[in-house]
Amino acid sequence: MKGKPVVIWIAIVLFLALAVNAEAARIFVWDHNNGAIVRDQVFNDSMTVCESMTRTLDEIGLEYTCETFLPEYLGDYDLVIINLGYPGCG
Repeated sequence: MKGKPVVIWIAIVLFLALAVNAEAARIFVWDHNNGAIVRDQVFNDSMTVCESMTRTLDEIGLEYTCETFLPEYLGDYDLVIINLGYPGCG
């Protein structure tokens, strides 16, 4: 289970690397974790899951929109990242 978050981030990075051509991908991150703090194994730090996701996107230089609400229409985005749980929480 320890390697699962790393695999998820690698999958996201690979998707972005393969899917993005000359245009920038439009990425939406839904901050839907209610501020729950977890121990992130990738960054070896305590943070919310949304902070972990956006920090990853920041480190690879990708622009994104992050909101606490889910837009009614998501067709404007190429990639929507939603946290539906995190190993070790609860």
